Amino acid sequence: MMRSTTGSMGEPLMKHVALKILAVSALALAACSGGGAGGGTVPNAPPGGSPVGGSVPLVVQQQSPPPYLKFPLPTAGAQPLGIAVDGTNYWVAEGIGKLAKVTNAGVVTEYSTGSLHPGFVIKGPDGRLWFTSGSSIARMTTSGVLVAPAFTVPSGAVAGQMVSGPDGNVWFTEGGTANKVLGRVTTKGVFTEYTSNSAKASGDGVAVGPDKHIWFTEGGSGTVGYVVPGATSTVATEFATRPGNDPLGIVTSGSYLYFAENTPLGGIGRMTTAGVYTQYKNTLGLSPQYVSTGPNASIWFTGNAPTGVALGAMTTAKGAFSVATAISGEPQPLLYGSDGNLWFTDTVNNSVDVYVSRAETVTPSSISFTALAQTQTFTVKEANYTGSFYATSSNGAVATVTPASGKSPFTVTAVGPGKATITVSDNAKYPTSGNGTAITVTVTTSTVIVQ
Repeated sequence: MMRSTTGSMGEPLMKHVALKILAVSALALAACSGGGAGGGTVPNAPPGGSPVGGSVPLVVQQQSPPPYLKFPLPTAGAQPLGIAVDGTNYWVAEGIGKLAKVTNAGVVTEYSTGSLHPGFVIKGPDGRLWFTSGSSIARMTTSGVLVAPAFTVPSGAVAGQMVSGPDGNVWFTEGGTANKVLGRVTTKGVFTEYTSNSAKASGDGVAVGPDKHIWFTEGGSGTVGYVVPGATSTVATEFATRPGNDPLGIVTSGSYLYFAENTPLGGIGRMTTAGVYTQYKNTLGLSPQYVSTGPNASIWFTGNAPTGVALGAMTTAKGAFSVATAISGEPQPLLYGSDGNLWFTDTVNNSVDVYVSRAETVTPSSISFTALAQTQTFTVKEANYTGSFYATSSNGAVATVTPASGKSPFTVTAVGPGKATITVSDNAKYPTSGNGTAITVTVTTSTVIVQ
């Protein structure tokens, strides 16, 4: 069920029940992705987007600890909520009346949405950014230009989470009106609204299922339903979960749908496209709210924990829960970024946060030579990664590296005087995607002149 709070501008922002807000200490629980439990102060990224502890401007360079970074938003009280990925950029809905673009480097640019107060945002089927604002759905180009007009939901329902459908339309959950749970809007602004069989229903999370149907959760009735794009019926097909359940965020992974169960005895629910429901109970006292796919064949989530708030995961193979890190603040929707990390918004700290799921380290972090033809090796490690690494030199006239791809160790050879940077990554397309780090190589030589 969608819940609303009133923003500073008076516009209702669609968001889940507020997470318990307090500064949390490190959780003494195993980290599912190789990062330790978070504790102490989480640093902000330095100005200009450069990560703490490194000069390469990508958050994936951040070494643990800590396991996650906070990128502050320029506008105080921005009320960040929804987040969407567009290549190496991330777009954040700010309830104060802006959309913010955050690069992989943490550089933030905000764009005004005028009188609209964004709640959720997605990259639409037309390449534009689509966002909700109360009963309105509006658009903006990726250059930050607001597109007129905004479209109004005919029933007056409040538009919630959105997804770009396989039919080329935008689908969104609905709340605030009797039985309305789901809506569809074409790129021309033509609406179709769908009803529930339950009087208590109110749409919450939404996802494209493995069957290409539009699946959604109903927090008020404890059900999960779907609509077939292109079908003539405007009544959703629904399946019960369990009494008292409160399903929220939903995501597709493989041939199943997984959704958050935000109850004291909750966990993660799984449903087949035939409506067969399985509950995975957690023993850690977690109450998931938002979910996302992520690394390590797991469903990742933000939600309440016994000592505050946490980012956690559940393996899809065994349904095992673990906590990746404690979180200080109020985490909101999360997504699996193009850099292989988990990105989420934090309303309380007014930031966009990044959990580095696979921190990459090299030893040594710098190399110096005093003569040509000298060689030195380095090793590279990355949590939960067993594939090949890719190594390149910025200046082959100073230093070369071999092999170009493969496993540790790598060998650096001095070729000529000067400086070079050896970049090591886990993806041939880096820095567009994947993790990477850099090694500084310095070659100095002494020249004797004979007369």
